[in-house]
Amino acid sequence: PTSIGEVRKGRLVFYVSVGRVGQTSGHIEQEFRKLGTYLEREKKTRDQLKAAMRYPAFVLGAITIAVIIINIFVIPAFSAMFETFGAELPLPTRILITTSDAMVHHWQAMIALAVAAFLGLRFYVHSDTGRHKWHKFQPRLPVVGNIPHLDALARCVSAFAQALRAGVTI
Repeated sequence: PTSIGEVRKGRLVFYVSVGRVGQTSGHIEQEFRKLGTYLEREKKTRDQLKAAMRYPAFVLGAITIAVIIINIFVIPAFSAMFETFGAELPLPTRILITTSDAMVHHWQAMIALAVAAFLGLRFYVHSDTGRHKWHKFQPRLPVVGNIPHLDALARCVSAFAQALRAGVTI
């Protein structure tokens, strides 16, 4: 496992190596132009990746809000109607009504549970073991799939090509 400091140090070494090769060959201006083009292309790719991830995040957020609204307002109305019938409800319907009642009557605990789950997952994903498992799990995500993996691969290949063009010994 590498730290962010090691990655930044590695990039700095790459930039310095490109500069040294340009200085040695007498083409420092060309090498810095190429390096600038490479950095601009990398930023553009990173921005495109962020833009591609925004839509699934927005849809997931909208679905979450819709489910919360349905659980708080719609299901209790139907629940009251079902109670007047006095009939035995199917298990999935009873589970849905119980979940809705929990959201209506214990919303503070639900929010606390959601925040605790989010923070716990975030802490786990930032640990060495969690990061490894998260990266193994990412390609199986429905909408995102292997976009982050392909992005990392493209940046690696691009950096390698830039280093070879600059004459950096590998």
